[in-house]
Amino acid sequence: MLANEDYIHLGLMDISVRKNAYGQLDSFGSTISIPQVSNEDIPLIFIRAPWVERAGENINVLATLDNRIITLQQNNLLATSFHPELTTTQAFHQYFAKLVANSCLVNS
Repeated sequence: MLANEDYIHLGLMDISVRKNAYGQLDSFGSTISIPQVSNEDIPLIFIRAPWVERAGENINVLATLDNRIITLQQNNLLATSFHPELTTTQAFHQYFAKLVANSCLVNS
């Protein structure tokens, strides 16, 4: 669900998101530790990034930045406010691949 809107878009995750929360034109980078994803710090690139305003009780918050949720997981679904595909690290891709593989094993 998008914050301040009356309709649900995909409705796959129990979250409310504010689009372009950091500003329509503001892009920036950061580096943080996300232990569930990698033992090393992960570079993050934010472009017209949203943030999560509300996360339901079944949501596993993986990381925050400046007290804002920037990545989370609900079962086999993963959401990020940043673009992991724009960095040289494969940590998020590997984490996502493991989620998919584990989901396939559970559902087979």
